[in-house]
Amino acid sequence: MAIDERDVRRTTADLDLRRVGGADRYANRTDGPVRHLTVAAADGTVLGYLWAGEDGASAGFVRRADGGDAAGNEAVAWSHELRAAKERGVPAASLLAEFAAASLPVAPNANHTGRVLPGSERSAPSLDALTSLAAS
Repeated sequence: MAIDERDVRRTTADLDLRRVGGADRYANRTDGPVRHLTVAAADGTVLGYLWAGEDGASAGFVRRADGGDAAGNEAVAWSHELRAAKERGVPAASLLAEFAAASLPVAPNANHTGRVLPGSERSAPSLDALTSLAAS
């Protein structure tokens, strides 16, 4: 039985993946410095860090490695918050101030287990540095 060359091309060709829809989102990477807020559970356990890049286009949530399931759940809640903020047109540069002052949840489908610690805004030289902090 001969191999049909058309089958080989179909199964070995590179895929051309393009985003064709979905919610607009903040960029999830930046090469520059980031500002961040500490998010903690009611007992004070740090769950992670809400961050915004100083580039004005990127934002996200980095969960603490030792935060367990609560940190994972908080990461999901912040993904809802960030998506809703982008849809409302909130610039990334304004995110931390908005969420530091807000009563959570802002987005109706965000189910938070933590809260932003007042006065916790800090800077990190890079997102990688913040990720290292979350891993320690």
